[in-house]
Amino acid sequence: MTTATLTLARDGIFPITQSADDEVVMPVSGLSVAGTIQGEGIYAGVPSLFVRLQGCNLRCIWADSKQHAQTCDTAYTSLFPTEAKQVSVEYIYKTLKINRGKINHVVITGGEPLLQSASLLTLVDKLQSDNWLITIETNGTVWNEQVVQIIPKIALLSISPKLPSSTPTIEKLEQLGIEPTEATRRHSSIISDVEPLKNIVRAAHTHDTNYQLKFVVSTPNDESDIHNILGSLPLESEQHVVVMPMGTDAHEMHAAALAATEMAIRNGWRYSPRLHIDIFGNKEGV
Repeated sequence: MTTATLTLARDGIFPITQSADDEVVMPVSGLSVAGTIQGEGIYAGVPSLFVRLQGCNLRCIWADSKQHAQTCDTAYTSLFPTEAKQVSVEYIYKTLKINRGKINHVVITGGEPLLQSASLLTLVDKLQSDNWLITIETNGTVWNEQVVQIIPKIALLSISPKLPSSTPTIEKLEQLGIEPTEATRRHSSIISDVEPLKNIVRAAHTHDTNYQLKFVVSTPNDESDIHNILGSLPLESEQHVVVMPMGTDAHEMHAAALAATEMAIRNGWRYSPRLHIDIFGNKEGV
């Protein structure tokens, strides 16, 4: 029987104080206990543990208010892949259990976690049997039989569709000194295909799985692009839509926060802060 494995990004399982192999780990946040809070979306403020998986099919680069190119805050899972570690599902499960304490919520994020959907399903089954509340964060571009099976088993499907403003244009790549690749060239075609996203939303409705459509806002023009995506989906309520400001630090987020807030008010959407950056700054492991 083959042991199910997952490839973790360099921050892996966080924030923890001890791993399943008895290694003592000090949380990067400086907290003396395992865990942190979910910083974004409808579970913002909920004590949580995180599992970050390596690999993404997108190569997001935005432009800030001064037109400076800005990669996503986990570019080390995609644009600059480093320090990935393949571990067993059992190792992840045991590490989460050791560090659980009073925490009942685990967030599985990336990168794009659903690229590893077969082994991810095994992990979800183990966590569900131990009564964890599970959030999976996804860009909404992956659809397969394992995803169909995962959706009914989780508490929240956090979908972050990427807008055209995330496209890694030649100008942005040159500004950051990044050579174009097949992955950067495919970005636009992947995000323009809404069929996987439609299927994911339909499945969430079918199985009564809570979901949010979480959009990163960097310019006022993003509003019409959000409407274009929403208009193609079987959306039951605007309450599922969340907007939050682009930025990897508090200063840059504040520059985009007003536009995001106004969009939320105009459309009956939800505005999300990014509490982890406000509290801890843009650090790994929080």
